[in-house]
Amino acid sequence: CLVLHVKYLKLRLEINADILIDANKEFMEEYFEICKTVPEEEKTILENAAHGVRKAAEAKSETPENEEVEERMEQTSKKDNPESVKRVYKEIAKRTHPDAVLDLEDKEREERTELFHRAQRAVDDLDILELLDVAGELDVSFDKDDIEYTEMLRRNIQTFKEEIKKIKETPVWQWYHTSSEDDKHDIMLTYMQHMYTRYK
Repeated sequence: CLVLHVKYLKLRLEINADILIDANKEFMEEYFEICKTVPEEEKTILENAAHGVRKAAEAKSETPENEEVEERMEQTSKKDNPESVKRVYKEIAKRTHPDAVLDLEDKEREERTELFHRAQRAVDDLDILELLDVAGELDVSFDKDDIEYTEMLRRNIQTFKEEIKKIKETPVWQWYHTSSEDDKHDIMLTYMQHMYTRYK
């Protein structure tokens, strides 16, 4: 049941992130339309602020390793993983490490190497669900009732809930999901006032 809950929340997070991308496009189109109606000095400040936020977001998304993942890795190292997780990871590594698959055909070697990298990321990110998925693809056995797995699944659930909450608290999400034009207008004006105050 916990595994299904984690899978649901992970999918929900991915869907919400995709919706937020679309919402942001519409939000920024409206933002720039309103910018056209304000005095030139304010318009310049608001447009520059929006471009600065956009560039910062693009730079963050282009970074090879997400900063949040790096932060979590610093807080919790591989050695802090439960023994049962280490056992599963070691078994996966035996079957998928690039040095262990040199004798395989190219396609199978690439598939195994990708599984190895997925398992590595899962351990680094404390993503037990991903690790269990990789283990399942390789028929690596694990005890689903192990208390360590259960605890990690609960942590994954908490993390996904927090990420979903962050998305839903953004002005863009709230603006996109309100049906009232008055509320949309108020959200946009509050956001623009914030941007103006912050960047003037």
